[in-house]
Amino acid sequence: MKTGLISLVILITSWSSVLFAQKYTNEGKDFWFAYPKVTNEIYATAISTTTFEVHITSKTAATGTISIDEHVWPIAYPAFSATFSVLPGEVKTVTLPTGNLHNINYQFVYALFNLYSVHVTATAPVAVFASKLYPYQPTASSIMPTSSLGSEYFVTTKPSYAGGPGITSESGVVVVVAPGNPVTVVVTSPIDVKMTNPPPQPNILDAGVPDTIDIAARGTLQIMTVVGGEDLTGLKIEALNGTDVFAVYSGHAYEKKTGHTADPMFELEYPTDTWGDEYIISPGEDLLVSDYRVIAMSNATDVFVDGVYYSTLNEGEYYEDTISITKVITGSNPIKVTYFMPHRVDYGILTYNPGDNSMCNIVSNDKMYLDTATFFHFAADIIDSSFVKVITRTADIATVAVNGVIINNWQAVPNLPSYSHSYTKMDTGASVLTTTGCGFLAYVHGFGNYESYNYALGAFSQHDSINITDLSIGSSGLCNYDTIQFSSSASDSVLTYKWKFGDGDSSGISSPTHAYATGGTYPISLILNYKCYSDTLLDTIAIQQCCLTDTIGFTYTYPDPCDSSIVEFTATSTGQMDSIWWSMGFPGGSGLTGMTETVNFSQVKTYNINLWIYGSCGWIDTTIAFTVPSGPTDHYVLNNENINYCQGLDSH
Repeated sequence: MKTGLISLVILITSWSSVLFAQKYTNEGKDFWFAYPKVTNEIYATAISTTTFEVHITSKTAATGTISIDEHVWPIAYPAFSATFSVLPGEVKTVTLPTGNLHNINYQFVYALFNLYSVHVTATAPVAVFASKLYPYQPTASSIMPTSSLGSEYFVTTKPSYAGGPGITSESGVVVVVAPGNPVTVVVTSPIDVKMTNPPPQPNILDAGVPDTIDIAARGTLQIMTVVGGEDLTGLKIEALNGTDVFAVYSGHAYEKKTGHTADPMFELEYPTDTWGDEYIISPGEDLLVSDYRVIAMSNATDVFVDGVYYSTLNEGEYYEDTISITKVITGSNPIKVTYFMPHRVDYGILTYNPGDNSMCNIVSNDKMYLDTATFFHFAADIIDSSFVKVITRTADIATVAVNGVIINNWQAVPNLPSYSHSYTKMDTGASVLTTTGCGFLAYVHGFGNYESYNYALGAFSQHDSINITDLSIGSSGLCNYDTIQFSSSASDSVLTYKWKFGDGDSSGISSPTHAYATGGTYPISLILNYKCYSDTLLDTIAIQQCCLTDTIGFTYTYPDPCDSSIVEFTATSTGQMDSIWWSMGFPGGSGLTGMTETVNFSQVKTYNINLWIYGSCGWIDTTIAFTVPSGPTDHYVLNNENINYCQGLDSH
């Protein structure tokens, strides 16, 4: 890139919160990132002209803070903190201090220089975009919130230019950022790499040998190739405990020689739990040829291009090819696809492709639920063409609009006609994509004779989750017979809910309550049915056996031997009885609270006696049918004397 042109990609969505195969969102309230080494090493004194910027937008009004820790080596810089305020649809740009982000005096001495993380917090969900502007070599990337970070990544990079007057190849570079907590990662590289944690001293990691590295809270780890022009594709970074999350940004640093330049690259990486098995990829509009790479998450992954088998990959291996027409890439297991726009001289013909190199991670079709996206293209003399590419379901093409105008230049995707794609040439400034259908994917790219950029507008993202609240007062944990409230983080656009609590009970309301009779671990599932898809959430709940279930009931006697409608009930329990509540099965017969209660029934019939006892397990109840006899029973008659005392008659 030759000027400070940056395309900002801003997502605005109508949902509050990834489907069961987790989706990826760029909206959030907490962000951590760092700029990898992408600036010039040779012209070290020119680094003072570098500008670091953070661009923030939001669907709603939001305020927040951007902070950077104190820089302590080798030159001290004070900590940085700045507040921001953004209105709905507005883009707020904050310029960061260069000194806090790397040390210009030492970057030429040490191939890996200081990296300090940037922390962005907001009062409402915002989208964050970071740019690094340097003469002839600007670059930028979307930033993912902490809620969208993962625990395992495979890196994709590609040296896109390897020759020319006075040019040496790029060095592959990756930066890992720990959010607010320390993270221990395991790094396995297909080639020898150098890395630093913390700066300044790098260390060498041998190819194929896993290395465990502790990254302090708010800290960074930068990894680079040992030799310029080498490739980091297939480098694996995973949390040692399998659960800690962190951010990864990759690309290439480019050296600038006198009289010749080329672009660096800076691109966010997607964690493996966001990968899919079907992708649509095509070259940019008016580009004769581009490259792509497919990387496998697991062994024995078959890769197909337009339904034709091309390769079988093991974990971290990749398949590479050129692309001149739209293709459909599928995998037998989850894969990642990365698009590379090559430098204009990569294929030996100066006018073969316009622009400099750029890269973009492609989004899988199962993430095609984005309904609104705002993107910005800023004017620059060297950029003469800017396009937005949109992919949607063919059934939805009449619902997709840019700046309120329905897009009509659709073409069915070859070999997958249920999807269609379009290219629309854009003017400078802000634009908005919308749909009333089930969603789209979109990519923005632009180029001139020496300039290019390429970014994904992101993916529909939904982090539905199950929430559990114990409503029982005084409970020391989740106990049997506790009243537990179940809810989800789903938006109001859910059509139906289907809960299963793992003990045979279920519910169809949004926030049901449930109690477990016995302790144990129960699987919980929730199916959320939306307009265009279903989201299945799985979880478990551990219930403690806090008490033994008491057996409760009652005994009864007839206090008046001549009137069987008068009955005395006495509550019984195998455990303690702190409180009692009776319902005698007729209007006005509820609310009795004595251990023993005498009731005069008005009719000869069967009544359902409901007894509640509060004991060591809380409130438990039983209902027992009781039939009032029609008259005095035999034990009221002194048969040996043949006298019925209730009737007052002598049988003689």
